[in-house]
This record gives sequence, structure tokens and C-alpha cells, in this order.
Amino acid sequence: MRLDRVVIRNFKSIKSIDLQVPQKDEHRQGSADFLSIVGENNAGKSSIMEAIRLACTAASKAGLDQFPGIDPGNGPIEMELAFDQLNENDRNSPAVAGNTFTEDGREKYRLKRIWKTPGAASENSSYNPNRPPTVHLTGWTGKKTLKTLLEADERWKPILELVTKENSGPRPPIDMLIQAAKKLDSPLLETHPQEPWAPYQGSSASHLEAILPSVIYVPALRETSEEADVGMKQSSIRKIVNSLFEQQLAGHERVIRFRSAAIELQDLFATDGKHRIVTSIEEQITAKFKELINIGAELKFSAPDVMSDLANSTEFRVLDGGLSTTPDNQGHGAQRSIVLALLQMYAEQLRKSTAREQHPMLFLIEEPEIYLHPAMCRRMRDTLLKISRSGAGQVICTTHSPVFLDLADRHDGIVILRKKAAAPVATQRTRDVFDQTEGDKEQRARLRMLLTFDPAVNEAFFSEQVCLVEGDCEIAAVEAVARRLEKEGSISWSKYLLARRMVTLINCRGKWTIPAFQKVLRAFDINYRVIYDLDVGAQANQANSQINNLLSGNDQSLPHDPNFEEFIFGKHWRSDKPWLATKTINEAPQLNPRLIAFFEFAIGQSISDLKPDAVPPAPEHTDAPQLRRPHRRNLRGKLKELKVPAQVIQSARRVEQLFRVAAGPNFATRPDSDSPLQQLEGTKIDAFAIVTGTSMADTLHDNDIVALKFLDKVFLEPVHSTDLPFNAAIPSLIENDGIYVLAANDDIDQKSYTMKRVRISTRTGGAWLGNISADNPDTNWGDRGHFEIRKTDRVHFAAQVIGVVRRDELEGFSPEALGLTTISMEQETAFEED
Repeated sequence: MRLDRVVIRNFKSIKSIDLQVPQKDEHRQGSADFLSIVGENNAGKSSIMEAIRLACTAASKAGLDQFPGIDPGNGPIEMELAFDQLNENDRNSPAVAGNTFTEDGREKYRLKRIWKTPGAASENSSYNPNRPPTVHLTGWTGKKTLKTLLEADERWKPILELVTKENSGPRPPIDMLIQAAKKLDSPLLETHPQEPWAPYQGSSASHLEAILPSVIYVPALRETSEEADVGMKQSSIRKIVNSLFEQQLAGHERVIRFRSAAIELQDLFATDGKHRIVTSIEEQITAKFKELINIGAELKFSAPDVMSDLANSTEFRVLDGGLSTTPDNQGHGAQRSIVLALLQMYAEQLRKSTAREQHPMLFLIEEPEIYLHPAMCRRMRDTLLKISRSGAGQVICTTHSPVFLDLADRHDGIVILRKKAAAPVATQRTRDVFDQTEGDKEQRARLRMLLTFDPAVNEAFFSEQVCLVEGDCEIAAVEAVARRLEKEGSISWSKYLLARRMVTLINCRGKWTIPAFQKVLRAFDINYRVIYDLDVGAQANQANSQINNLLSGNDQSLPHDPNFEEFIFGKHWRSDKPWLATKTINEAPQLNPRLIAFFEFAIGQSISDLKPDAVPPAPEHTDAPQLRRPHRRNLRGKLKELKVPAQVIQSARRVEQLFRVAAGPNFATRPDSDSPLQQLEGTKIDAFAIVTGTSMADTLHDNDIVALKFLDKVFLEPVHSTDLPFNAAIPSLIENDGIYVLAANDDIDQKSYTMKRVRISTRTGGAWLGNISADNPDTNWGDRGHFEIRKTDRVHFAAQVIGVVRRDELEGFSPEALGLTTISMEQETAFEED
């Protein structure tokens, strides 16, 4: 079967998206089972790939983060898959049998999968609009006797008389009663049409797996150390190697001999003719069982699948300069090339394979161009096209590269995603933009010719705005005007670049190619405008007419009479037009209004919108900046003095829960947060820290030993799973003017545990602003400025100072005696005032 259509509902940010998967058509040049999905970052491309992967995996279970808003109440998640090109094995499979229908002259099968709760299996149903109606008899229930039915309604009498003649049993079945009623055309007959969707009849996930395509998923950012690991069951390379082994080795005489031997071995355990050794082992085990419980033993044996065992036992390695290494020791580009090489090999084997039917394969490739050199990127495209045209595999990819699109052909193979009301919306053509008329054939041919030497024109699919121009003279003029205006101070270069990046200027290389571009851009709802020359003559008028007929408004075009250079500069140039236009603009005493109007039309912004921001005049004299310092605070009185036995300090050192923490950067090892110490004087202690430095001298002194309590509900780094909770509890845990040891984000790599006095406030957008201060005016740290924590930030270590060990308890416990190296913080400049 071939995947024909995918409908996704209520998956992450997707409300409803309907995608048609194109198919190869021998009568359409360039056609392929290839779908390219484009869109801005965060438009929902990866969500579509994730949804298709979920729908095409038989035993899949939806995760909490896959429900809209991470809330099952916004569900259920719903997927529909439509298939065509069914073969005889498909029709006879338990999942498909009796559930096919004909649409547009093609036999199809549709499957719906619904996930209502996270971690649960899907509810599956199949579609058939031609299900026969159900038949009932008025008044019939399984509990009523025939006598009761007859007493309630005399219309039952002829039915019961007919059944009694044909059945001597005490109670005829309902099917027999219905057949009798049909013969008599009884008014008791009721027919009810069935719903087209009916619960899936397959008895196990294996039946579903038999009809779903085998998915090979190649993500964008995941390293090939996993994807190129043949031993990993779900890796893309494992599936490719499985297919290659199946193609190359399935018919090999040694594999056939192995399978025959395995079957013979399995016969030893067969119920009929079981080998005496196996029988003897069963009898011995049964005898031991019966000493304890009256049960018996039976031994079963399943022959191993030689092909899957071969792949499972295969290790994939790379020879680099004579050194054998695993793929994860290669660079990202090399890792991606490994995937490309194996896909190429797979495509070549498909071309050589016989007509033997294979299980359909679906390649989901995210950003196939990533990490690849441009030439390798084109080879990747060619490889995927070969696979999609082989008949044995379909390809769906997301991309930011125009190389994987085709402006002239395969229009049905392009999907543009846009966010509308925070939900992805897909724009797709289900048929070609060009029909078979001579005019459309010529326009397609012109686009093909243009794409041959300028594939960058496909960038139109990635733009919010497109400006079509006849030649490169206009593009050169736009850049020359921008530089002239920037030099004069009329525009801000950064504002110009922002405006310029929002529009794609496409050199159509002639007037006659413009209508072809217009048709494609209109078909995909891409905003565009046209700059063209009116020229002179019947052919020019014909082209002008085609351009104007495709425009939707007068503000969409800027014609020049008779051409650009004569209308703008009053000159007629035959060659070197881009250079002459640039030279003229640079040397002109001032830019004429026509040139300015052209520039503003091309980039879609007025010059007034691009003016530099006004700079306030500098004051006559500027005082040195004064940092607002918080009031010095002696918080020592807020800290509990603790009497700590010497052996507790010693035990803390042994489990690395006594460490040096500075009022500034420090590189001590992280304490063991899984081994809390006992309570002291009713206070739970998680760790001890020795203070160095004097930046908080009003509260804490150099070599003070403080007691720490780890902050509960703070999500500690490393963060590897998106399913774990955010640090939403931090504001409620941090007390104003509390003293904390905190490491977040950039501090992680340095394991920098810094003493901070913090005041925290909530910002809009879910972030919190912390004001950090020190308390010793003699240091150069003073007000340490601000830091911001977000809910998704990585917090490596978080603890609150809750007490100070009494000094009379510290006799004999200097940092040197505890084996800690003193770190002088007085010269540290990492946190000087801004």
C-alpha cells in the first residue's frame, strides 16, 4: 500500500492539517512520491513529522507533551491515514479485509487513530462508506419469549409460523427470524444505515503493523551515533541495513540452508513426533512440578529470524586513515554523509531489485541539507528522488533549502506552513499549476530552463514577499541606491537590511518568464509584486497583457515605459546594464524621484521608515555613573547559630558535603545531594560550605562554615528530557534578602557556586529578575547588578544558607586541616561593577 493522505488533529499546536502525499506519474515529468514541507522556524514542521511517525507506528502511545497545551483535556489526538495502490496481500490482511472503498477510480483504505490519554494505546477504526445497513425486528429483545412477542404484536404470528415449520428447536435464533421476516416482507423489519467509521477489527498490533509503512526517521539535530547504530532497533540505519540484507541475502543458498536447519530444529519440539530428548526433559520437569503442584511442563521452540539476527549482530564502523572508529567520532558533516551514502546504496539496490513485493517504506527526513556542503546537498536531493521514484519508498522531508523544491514541476510536492492564530496552517496544491495548454507548456519550459542555471529562484517559497524583476539591472540598482542613501545618512543600514531580508528579488531573466512565476506564487498564496518594462511591439504587448491579467490590484505592479534605464536615467544601454546603473547612481548629484519610487516599491518600505533613530544631544558635562547600592545589611542575626559536633563535620567531608563556596566564582566539586545529613537542633542540614572572601563581610566572614539546605522542587541540570517540570517554583522558594548558593546556565560548565544576597521580582512573560548585592563597601563588587532566571533555565545547584556553625565549635578545623585549598577572591575581576 502507498500512503496517500495524512490528516492531523489536536497534536501539539496543530489544530487540523490535511496533507496529500504526491505520487509518481509516468505522464508527468518530475513527479515523485516526494513531499517537501517548508516554513519559518517554529512553524510546526517538526510537529508534522512527529505526528506522522506516531500515526505510522502500530504500538505507539502519545506522550503528555504531544497533547495541545500539554493538557489531555485539549485532546483527543486524532490521525487519519489514507492508502491506495493495494495489492492482494493488503486486501486479505485482517485490518483491511472488508474495509476498502473506491474513490476517484482508485481502491482505498482509511484508518483513524485516536489517543485520549497519555501513555495509553490508540483507539483505531476503519472507514467504509458502503457498509450494508443493519437489520432489526421491531419489539425484539433477547429476553422476551416468543409467546410474549406474539401477545404484544400480532404481526409476529406469520413470522413465528414460518420459523416453526423450519426449526423444531425451543427458541429460534434472531438471524432465522430476520430471514423469515424478509421472505414475508414483514412490516416488523427495520433497517438502519451504518456509520462509515467502524472499530478496527484487527486482533493485535501486529495486524496493524503489517499494513503500516516501515518508517525510517532521520532527525535534524540528533547525532548519527544513534542513527548509525545498527544495534538500535529503531535507528534509521538498522532499518536500511535490514532492507539491504533482505534484498541481498534472502535468496543466498547459505541463508536458505540456515532456515531449513532452523525448521528441522523446530521439528524436534513439534507436538507430533517430538524428539525423545525433548520429551524426556519435559517429563523430568513435570515430575518436579508435581512434587509441589499438579501442573505439567511443555517446551516450545521458535526458529530464529536469520535476517533480523544478522542486522542485530552487525556493528557499523568507519575506516578513517586506517583507523576503525564508530560514526560518533566523526564530524557532523561526515555523520550526515554516512546517512547519505547508505541511502544512496539503498536507492541503487531498489533499482536492481526484482519485482518481488516488499513492505512499503516511508522516509521522514528533517532538514536533509543540514551539515552538508552544497554539492553534497544536491546529491542528497537526487538520492531521495531516486528512492521516491523507485516505487518502494516514499519521502517526506522538512527543509530550509531551495534545492529540495521544484518551481517548475512537482507543485503537489510542496507544502508551505504558516502560523495563523498560533496554529500551523498548510498551503498545498493537489495538482500542477500548469495545465496542458501550449501556453502553459511554454511557461513551464521557461521555468525549467531558468532553474537549470539559477536554482536560487526557489527561495520564493521561503519568503513573505516576492518582487519579480526582468533582469539583474534592477537588483543592482536597489543595492546601489541603498548604499548611497546610507552614505548620505538618509537611512539606517540595519533597518534597510531588515527590510531587504523580508523580500526576495527574483531575476526572471526576461518578460515572458514573469507570468509563469505569477501563477506559481498565486497558487501558494505568496505575496508578490512585479517591476517590468512595457517595451514596444506586439509581442511585448502580449506579454504585458498576460502579466496584467494575473495581477490582483494596480498597486501590485510598477511598469517602466519603455524600459527601466530610459525611464529612470533617460539613457539607452545595450550591455553592462548592472554596472552602468550602479555607476550612474554613485556619480549622480542627487537621486531622482523616479529612482526613489522604484527603490521603495522594490523593498516594500518607504525611506522615511528606514531613517536612523534620533540620537539625543550629549550633555555639556557628564558625571561619573553612580551605581545605586542597596543599603548595607548585617543579616548575621537572621542566621541560626548551630552547635555542630566535630564528627559531623568530618563525616560531611567524607561524603563531599563540606566544600568551599566563595562570595564570587568558585570551582569546588558539587556536593552529594542524595545523602542528606542528620538534623541538628531540629534543623535539617543538607551540606556545609566554607566561606572565602570578604564581599559579604557584614554578614559572613572569611572561613565561616555555613549550613545549607537544598531548595526543594528546583529542577536541577542536566536537562535532557522535555517531559520534566519547569522551574516554576523558584519565586516562591527564594526569600527576599535571603542568602543563597546558586548556579544557573553559564555557571554550569564552571561549576561555579556563588554566594548571593538576592531580591527577586516577577517579570511579565514568565521570567524573574534577581537583584544581587554584596554587603562590604570595602570590596570592589558592591551592587553585583541583575540576573534573570527563566522557567526553562538550567539550574545546576541551588541552596539556602540557613545557619552558621558556632566559632567555638571550629577549633582545630581550619580549611587547610580539612584538605581544602584556600582560593583568594580579592583579586577576582569576573564580577566587577558594570
